[in-house]
Amino acid sequence: MREVERKTYTMKEAARILGVSWMTIRRCVQEGSFPHIRIGKRIMIPAEFVDELLEKWRKVASPSGEHREGNGAR
Repeated sequence: MREVERKTYTMKEAARILGVSWMTIRRCVQEGSFPHIRIGKRIMIPAEFVDELLEKWRKVASPSGEHREGNGAR
């Protein structure tokens, strides 16, 4: 049987992929800054959104691995 490509992630899976806490994802969903699909009590995050977010982060990262903007350094 052929494996099906994932189209959505749970909030915990999205958090693990993005390297943030589950509560961060939950806040983003509640604020409306993350698209989501509600299936019963489950909240699913589109995989395409997570992939696009990671791609944006890669584009702003410098070759040394630090972000050019918003790196939190003071």
